[in-house]
Amino acid sequence: MLFPIYSIFPNPWQPRTEEDAEHIEALAASILADGLLQEPVGRLCDASGKPVSVREVMTRINDPREIFEKLGCDVQLAFGHSRLAAYRLLDKRCDNGQWGEMPVRIKDISDEEMFRLAVSENIQRRDLTPIEEARAMRRYREEFGKTSREIGELFGISESAVRNKMRLLELPEKVQLYLAGGVITEHFARRLLSVQKILPAERIEYLADEIAANHYDKPEQVDNIIRAVISGEKHIQRLHTYWQNNGKANDLFPLDWESGKINYQVTISDFKKCYRGPAEITLPYQSVLSSEETITLDIEQISLLASAKAEGINAALANQLAEELPEAVEVYNHLKNPPTCSKCPFYLTIAGEGFCGRKVCYERKKARWIELELERVSTETGISIYDPIEDGNQFVQYVSWGELGDYFKSAIQEKSPHLRLKGYAGGNAYTTHTGSPVVQIVSVEPAVIQRAAELESIREDDERWVEEQERQIRNLEEADEYINQIAPIFAGYLFGKWNTGSIEFLIRAIRLGVAVKPGDENYRSEVMTRLGWYLLQCVIGNVRMQGVEATKKYALGLAKEIGLPEERLLSVSVETEAA
Repeated sequence: MLFPIYSIFPNPWQPRTEEDAEHIEALAASILADGLLQEPVGRLCDASGKPVSVREVMTRINDPREIFEKLGCDVQLAFGHSRLAAYRLLDKRCDNGQWGEMPVRIKDISDEEMFRLAVSENIQRRDLTPIEEARAMRRYREEFGKTSREIGELFGISESAVRNKMRLLELPEKVQLYLAGGVITEHFARRLLSVQKILPAERIEYLADEIAANHYDKPEQVDNIIRAVISGEKHIQRLHTYWQNNGKANDLFPLDWESGKINYQVTISDFKKCYRGPAEITLPYQSVLSSEETITLDIEQISLLASAKAEGINAALANQLAEELPEAVEVYNHLKNPPTCSKCPFYLTIAGEGFCGRKVCYERKKARWIELELERVSTETGISIYDPIEDGNQFVQYVSWGELGDYFKSAIQEKSPHLRLKGYAGGNAYTTHTGSPVVQIVSVEPAVIQRAAELESIREDDERWVEEQERQIRNLEEADEYINQIAPIFAGYLFGKWNTGSIEFLIRAIRLGVAVKPGDENYRSEVMTRLGWYLLQCVIGNVRMQGVEATKKYALGLAKEIGLPEERLLSVSVETEAA
């Protein structure tokens, strides 16, 4: 049956958002030469878009044109949108009106059938972008109540693949546009999705910009830029490097350690560092003190109510908040009862390095682990734990040399009652007599404290020298942290196009030790990092002693010399002690 093209409309469930202009041109040329070989299929709808029975319409008309002129019905295509676009193109170019009408086979089709026909046609032609597929899947679930299994049956994929595909819609809009336009691949989009839980949207967008601008096509290139960005975030804690991955968090507690409930208070500051929801929310609330029927909560009030709900206080307002902002309560539950790092959704490995997306949680677990270590060492050695209330605020830390070293050696052998155990949050404490990197021995004996003060006064002339040494060590550590982040960027720029054999030759030539073997999955990315680290340390040298800012300036100069765009380095930041 012929219908005017102005009365034919697309399938409201058509997942494809754009037509291929070249395809429409070719199709129009084919129709012009050979005619329409296959009629599109559609259904009749009234002016509101509600489907109308074909049998009912046919009993009310004598001429097909009355479908539009008398009844005001239109045609909704089930499929055949490209053919309609080709007819409209031919009608626009020809003045004889020959292409003003298009044949459509009319059937009674339900909404769900319309959806399935629209999707099936595009799947067969492989016309859909990953984002269009994801949106179609979500619409099928929301409008027709379908499960992941049923969606997978229509799209020809597994249930898990359906869930993973729909998760692409959680990416920032800008990244979705990049993916829909083919600017970045679905694989790289999924890599960004994996870090979205620990990075804010603007950093995800920055990473997408970097991937697009630099035309990255290798997974290690993407992982290296992600690692560089993650390393500069203040709320993220690095747990291990790829060459120090021993199953422990910074050589302290195991990644699978179950801390149990942590009873330290969760402060508002802790909450703000982890919470990513809205800073303000309005809830329905009727107070006897006010005629207002709603209440607006700021971030601190959200924090207090989330704390109340997490502690089991069954207050009406706290319950409402839990329904509207479950992520707020989740933050408190997470910090009070943290999961093991290895199973935590905020634990991520990138290029072999492990990161914790909630640094506050890591710090709380570390503090709890230090407590348990103090109890363990105290039980094993018989030395009491230091208590500033009972022992006073003054103490002398263990040393192994000089006059004080002789005292500690004797005191430990004789099990002096003046010895105490003290937690050391910095880790790497002297472990000879405690067997723990976070437990150190101190003395609270008054005579020893007085003698230590006398010895300290003798060393006053050397104090400035010590401070300068500490400053240089601190500068060196911060500079090396910066170099660790920019190393893969430099190496990737210099050697990214080298084949594996050439890189292996270079490594042997400079005798660079590498922990991985050729053929391993992370071989190339890890080699690039080590190679960049080695070269930058050789070139930058003692400039590192001047601190991270001087190192940054020098690195930018090097980048300019070799033609590396300096904006690649400007995004890298290091948290310094002064900051």
